[in-house]
Amino acid sequence: AIALEKDSVMNAFKKFDVQLFRADWTNQNGAITRALESYGRSSVPTNVILGPMGKEAKVLPTILTPFDVISNIEARSK
Repeated sequence: AIALEKDSVMNAFKKFDVQLFRADWTNQNGAITRALESYGRSSVPTNVILGPMGKEAKVLPTILTPFDVISNIEARSK
């Protein structure tokens, strides 16, 4: 999740009013398991961008780059 900590990504979070949510699956919490399954995943890290109401969620690549994050945030803000 190093890409999520880059200044360029943090600036995009601020610009587009993005809230970062991280869930710790160390103890395999059932709610997190169901959330992962809802995105077709069964492992971590799973990175998802949720857009405004009515926009489909976008599951990002497991190995993230700042470009992946920023371009998807921008696309969902339109």
